[in-house]
Amino acid sequence: MKRTTLISAAMIAAITIVWVLFAVLISWGLLNGQKRERDLGTVALERLIGAQRGRLNMALRRVEQDLREEAAHVAQRDSMGDAMLRERWLPLLESDWVLTSIGLANEAGEEQRLTRANDTWRYSSTVGGDVNGPPVIIEWPIDSTIATSRVSIGEGGHDPRRTLWFGQALEDHATGATWSTAITADSTEELNASILIRARGPDEPYRVIRFALSPRLLVRSLGEGSASHGALYLGPEGRPWNVPDTGGIPLALLTTHAFWKNDRSENPFFFTSNGEDMMAQVVPLAITGTRIYTGAVVNMAELRNWTAGERTALWTAAVLLALLGGLLIYAFLRGQRRERKVERQERQSLTQEKRLAKVIGEREILDREVHHRVKNNLQVVSSLLNLQAERVTDAGTRHEFTRGKRRIDSMALVHHKLYAQTDLRAIDLRLFMDQLANAMRAMHEPRSRSVSHAVDTGGITANADTSIQLGMVLCELLSNCYLHAFPYVTGGHIDIILRKDEGDLYRLTVKDNGKGAVRDPEKQASELGLELVEGLAEQIDGRLEIIMDGGTRVDILFRMQGEAPVRSVK
Repeated sequence: MKRTTLISAAMIAAITIVWVLFAVLISWGLLNGQKRERDLGTVALERLIGAQRGRLNMALRRVEQDLREEAAHVAQRDSMGDAMLRERWLPLLESDWVLTSIGLANEAGEEQRLTRANDTWRYSSTVGGDVNGPPVIIEWPIDSTIATSRVSIGEGGHDPRRTLWFGQALEDHATGATWSTAITADSTEELNASILIRARGPDEPYRVIRFALSPRLLVRSLGEGSASHGALYLGPEGRPWNVPDTGGIPLALLTTHAFWKNDRSENPFFFTSNGEDMMAQVVPLAITGTRIYTGAVVNMAELRNWTAGERTALWTAAVLLALLGGLLIYAFLRGQRRERKVERQERQSLTQEKRLAKVIGEREILDREVHHRVKNNLQVVSSLLNLQAERVTDAGTRHEFTRGKRRIDSMALVHHKLYAQTDLRAIDLRLFMDQLANAMRAMHEPRSRSVSHAVDTGGITANADTSIQLGMVLCELLSNCYLHAFPYVTGGHIDIILRKDEGDLYRLTVKDNGKGAVRDPEKQASELGLELVEGLAEQIDGRLEIIMDGGTRVDILFRMQGEAPVRSVK
């Protein structure tokens, strides 16, 4: 298949993949919009109900605190007269319009109670005599004083001991205040908080004090809903506390209550009210002694307004996708024309590239031949030095000839190993240095037989010029290690490490665990023959550092010559 055909097919495939990907994403976004709205509705309901429960709990705790304070006051007295109770209870009822009455009853069934009845204060007492008999009732206007009151006799038969609030106070006395509900004479629900007042002596009666609250007034004190959401409060039997008969969200609350009564599920549900989509939820709230319910309803239209931006963005993306497709097609057609032109130019340059590759190949062959010839010439020099050393009788002179021969052999070894590399433009320094180390180890047997080595270059490569300089430095340092660090052939180890340092610098470290060098730096350099190493290091803009650390460590900080490292070997 022609290259043009392959490129065209690849571009068509890429355009198709892009189109399909964006189409899938946009479709998924549009289809997922409804789920997104449901999730937002669930979160909104959780937050609304959580806020409602918090406000309701706070209001109930405040009532409990007042009840406990009043119970503590009454407990300090054996009995309290009607006038004393009225004086204490009137300020409480006046300060908290949610409270509708305060009552105090004992184990004999006697009761004293102050009630707010429309615009009238109503005080009843059944103290003494037959507790099931008629109570004495005192009534006076709220905006007046008791001096304007009138006294009457109520209907008999009332016994507070038979009420739920009295029994629960006895049953749950260990927990303090307890809550209950009751249906009043006008068929409205009443919320009662009661607490047991223990007898101070064996001959004294126990008493129960209670606060009665209007659930509707309590809910009103917690705040109303808004145009987008509403709050719902229900008694233990599911009677609504705050649902008016008509209008907007209240109608939605009525519908919420009607739907919830069917199964009393705690899961969110959907319905339509006045043509509006609604989402609602009702959950239980346990308070001491009873269980009530709180709920919320949200208008889905508001939630859709929150996600309108997302839908707009998706449709905008769809339009942009169409435009992008057109531009891609135009670019594809234009690219084909350019490609045909490029192909003509490539055919023209292909011949030039082949010629260049041939030249590069010939150059590399020539470089290898040069290294090979240099190696052979160095070997000839080494042989001449060896012959000359055999004719010298002076031991010192023969030693210097031997040292020179060894260095010539090291140089020949570097060129030999370099000649064996695959790519002279990017030489793998780990492989190159490891080969040199193995060759130097073999060159110094038997002294080196028990010495191991490890090479770590971090994957760094270098060109031929830098590799030659590093190879000659490494050979000299390894030779010093074998000659001076391990004189007794007792074993040892040499680490060869090459790392990138700061900026454009590199650090070559050769470290042994041998006996260490002498402590005089000048004598040290001379004794170890490091003058050559220093000279070689200067050729690559390097500097030499010698560190005594449980052996001898030589650091050479240098710059790559010519080209920077071509690549890193993985």
